[in-house]
Amino acid sequence: MKLSATLYSVVFLATLSFSSTAAAYNGAEIQSPTTDYFKPLKSYRVTWRAKPARGNCTITLFSLFNSQELFGANSSQTKWSEIAFETFGGSAASSSLKSYQTQYITATGLGPERGKQHIKEHTNQATGFNIFKKGWHNFTIEWYNVEAKNAYLVYKIDGQEVRRDYSKDIAKLSSKMNIHSGVWVSKLDHPWACTTTAARETSQAELRWIKIDRKVGNRWKKEEKFVAPVLQRQWPASQWGFKAFDGQYTPDNIKASNIRLIMQLTP
Repeated sequence: MKLSATLYSVVFLATLSFSSTAAAYNGAEIQSPTTDYFKPLKSYRVTWRAKPARGNCTITLFSLFNSQELFGANSSQTKWSEIAFETFGGSAASSSLKSYQTQYITATGLGPERGKQHIKEHTNQATGFNIFKKGWHNFTIEWYNVEAKNAYLVYKIDGQEVRRDYSKDIAKLSSKMNIHSGVWVSKLDHPWACTTTAARETSQAELRWIKIDRKVGNRWKKEEKFVAPVLQRQWPASQWGFKAFDGQYTPDNIKASNIRLIMQLTP
């Protein structure tokens, strides 16, 4: 059973005690309409062709996340899983500040609770290039041997490996994942996301396409590719918020322009 956007919002906000009176910004997020992309024991590669948003406290998200399982009718028996890139827009002008993080989260128990996190922070300096410059970049998650004991993850940017992880917790990640992308802004006193003392500002992230590949033998085979107009027409836009978000996602901030899907962050 899947929740409607309105009911989903109510459940999520109630769970995290979010107060709409504190909202200052509207962000934007899309998610795939199904969780049936990933089959157990198979290997997959998901790539987001994107321009992450700039601006202090601004986060652009590229993730696999079973949100419907967590906040659905059977949330007391769910298994929360997330695999993600999260970029920090305040580092756009500096190569020494953290520019993004890779992470995956596995549930530690039943119900909608924060899971066991495996976070690694990265800087533009260490990566060797600035992800906020030189146009479009490919953010790629390779998920090998889904739900198997020997499952592992590889994160890449523009084909360059930035992290490889073989933790036993990876086998706990659920195969039932939506594909997400979005932009949001944290509260000013949130040190995790705010990397400078600059004021927050209106910004936007851009998506050109999202592609899913499956490993067949020693080669990757394209399963599906979603270009910007398809993402706008067929992928649901989110309308909810959470505790660290100084605002909430709104469908009005999803715009399509030629080959780009624009995800706006507005006051």
